[in-house]
Amino acid sequence: MSHEPVELNVSAYMTKNPITISQNVSFFNAVTKMYKNVIGNLIVINDDEVIGLLSER
Repeated sequence: MSHEPVELNVSAYMTKNPITISQNVSFFNAVTKMYKNVIGNLIVINDDEVIGLLSER
């Protein structure tokens, strides 16, 4: 039996359709969206460009 590490691409682990928010959304609305979707992170976008990450930590 081989014990060599299995190499998988990031795509095997990533979220396929992540939930995003605009940078213009209020903090309250962002937290509400995280709560309703039971998630701990939101990708912040501006004109379809990722500009940040909002995390509950």
